[in-house]
Amino acid sequence: MKRILVAVILASALAASLAAPAAAADAPAALEKAKTLLTQGKPGQALIAAEEALAAIWDQAPFHLRNVTLVERKAPMYGMFTPRKDNVYPAGQSRIVIYMEPRAYKFRKEPQGYSLGVAMDIYLLDPSGKVLFGREGFLRQRFTSRHRVREMMLNATLTLSGAPAGQYLIKLVVHDLNSKATATAKVPIVLQ
Repeated sequence: MKRILVAVILASALAASLAAPAAAADAPAALEKAKTLLTQGKPGQALIAAEEALAAIWDQAPFHLRNVTLVERKAPMYGMFTPRKDNVYPAGQSRIVIYMEPRAYKFRKEPQGYSLGVAMDIYLLDPSGKVLFGREGFLRQRFTSRHRVREMMLNATLTLSGAPAGQYLIKLVVHDLNSKATATAKVPIVLQ
């Protein structure tokens, strides 16, 4: 019975160490380990070491947005977007879709895995920066996964009805729900 109990405790400790975020990992050491394993012809083990390095760097990096892009239509999945040829839309009634990828958001350990989430505020500004329209909490998404998912994308759709012709900025403020971090992007558009 003692052996079984010891085995269960060791297995639990091992599982907890494997499930713990890699924030404590030393990124340079993990990168060096990956390089060594790769030169030794062990690409599978090298990949695991490289993923540990990525996790450590991710935890240290500031929350930010990547690939903030005006697109033809909503992207169905991460990275699967079609950029618009320009930022010019018809005045009167325009449907504007913006694709973006939040990066370096924080994870919270949950019984089911890791939770991550973002909220977004959206604003329409004139060229001087005056807010013409704004909506806080425009979008809110939270996910739980058994893995630390690092490929999140957002589609923001804004329909402008009755806006006169002119130049505008769409300001997006994205909040990491597991930290107090925010990332902001401004996207210029023209209504003609």
